[in-house]
Amino acid sequence: MDIAETTQPVYSDQVKFRTLIATILAAGLVFLDSSIATVALHAIQADLGISTSTQQWVASGYLLTLSALLLVGGRLADLFGRRRMFRIGLVLYAVLAGLAALAPNGGFLIAARALQGVAGAVLVPTTLALINAVYPPEERGKAIGTWAAWSGITTILGPVLGGFVIDNLSWRYAFVITPVLALVALALSRPVPESRDDTADARLDFLGVGLVAAGVGAIVFALVQGPVAGWGSAEVIGSAAAGAVLLPLFLRWETRAVSPVMPFGMFSNRNLAVANAVTFFVYAGLYGMFFYIPLYVQSALSLSATAAGSIFIPTTILLFFISPYAGRLNDRYGPRWLMCFGPLVAAGGIVVASFTGPGQALTVLVPGIVLFGVGLGFTVTPVTATAIGSAEPRYAGIASGFNNAVSRVAGLVAIALMGTIVVALWHSGIASATLGAPASVTSALESVADKAFVIPATKGLSAVEALDVRQRATSAAQTSFREGMWLAAALVAVGGVVSAVAIADKPRG
Repeated sequence: MDIAETTQPVYSDQVKFRTLIATILAAGLVFLDSSIATVALHAIQADLGISTSTQQWVASGYLLTLSALLLVGGRLADLFGRRRMFRIGLVLYAVLAGLAALAPNGGFLIAARALQGVAGAVLVPTTLALINAVYPPEERGKAIGTWAAWSGITTILGPVLGGFVIDNLSWRYAFVITPVLALVALALSRPVPESRDDTADARLDFLGVGLVAAGVGAIVFALVQGPVAGWGSAEVIGSAAAGAVLLPLFLRWETRAVSPVMPFGMFSNRNLAVANAVTFFVYAGLYGMFFYIPLYVQSALSLSATAAGSIFIPTTILLFFISPYAGRLNDRYGPRWLMCFGPLVAAGGIVVASFTGPGQALTVLVPGIVLFGVGLGFTVTPVTATAIGSAEPRYAGIASGFNNAVSRVAGLVAIALMGTIVVALWHSGIASATLGAPASVTSALESVADKAFVIPATKGLSAVEALDVRQRATSAAQTSFREGMWLAAALVAVGGVVSAVAIADKPRG
């Protein structure tokens, strides 16, 4: 089933342009904030004295609420007005970002970030839904491609802007960037027309909302808490079991609901369903890579936050130039081979970057990031345009919410998997590094056993002992980083293989 050719009002070029810019800024600030927080983790840990597990919750608590409620946010936008929910989301997000900047401790920061995720779940689905409502079908694909390109760019810009602010001011000021963007988007959105699902049976499915929020939330909590508390802990097993029960109940209820939160009819479109599967694998690898590279280069390679963020500048530039070209190729030839070629090239770039060691940021890491950027540039636009543009306009909010939820859950799955594997490799590497080592060297190495990639302090050791500690710790860091990056590459590559096998160049039901 292709996008329904429904009659819609004709809007001026100015209204369409302001809608596009406002939605790009709104989606961008959510993605920007997520990547800024990742770069800020090192500085936050030093300032607030938080543990590695608390570090992970600063990033994952935000993704938990965002992922659990994106589908709900999309349905709320369709029912109560996409412009209205868009503007409400902007205000809430800006206020909560300010609270995060003022956090006195790790617990307060996690709470503020989790609430930001709620606001983001309201905000993000409305962006593409507004584009669908304002742009006619013949212009919609290009607009979605532009949104996708700039959204990807803002994600990459996060480490650069955040790193500069962190190094020159404070991690707290890094969280002030998004409220400024929110105010600009709010001003631009004034002439944006209101739109909603006006069908006779359009209403809020309260039971469905509760089931999907609780079910997804339980699964996401288990994924986040697993590496922290242990996969065999009661809280993780109980949460995973609850999600395993609630999600099937949600799916069963949705087949009977008069106005379901997630209409199954959407997925009769083959490309829409497959594009969401590809989104899962590609974003799982992307989030995993983005989580570990900044930590590795700052902790093991001793680069500054600015340098760590600047590593992704080539990807930003490549996204800017390649994404529009990829959009034109997508319109002309279809998405199949673009969605195959892009992820496979991106995976190759991750593999190259995985071999980075001390003194190799420019010779190994940057070339790998460049290759990754080329692949990502050919991936983002066709995947997003296919996943969102294949839905009926009245389901635009739900389709956007679902696709964004898939990408966020993919990120959490990646962080959980890579966290477990990399931490295990780090523990194993540190244990191996202590074999045959003097007591002083062993003590220094064991002091960082719960801090992946961190090179121990060597104060009080002799020059020979200090060198021995650094060499052993660096070797353990390189091994755990390389294996984790290989996992990220494998996930991205699966997305390319799935596209080659299952995507149809001409969308069909």
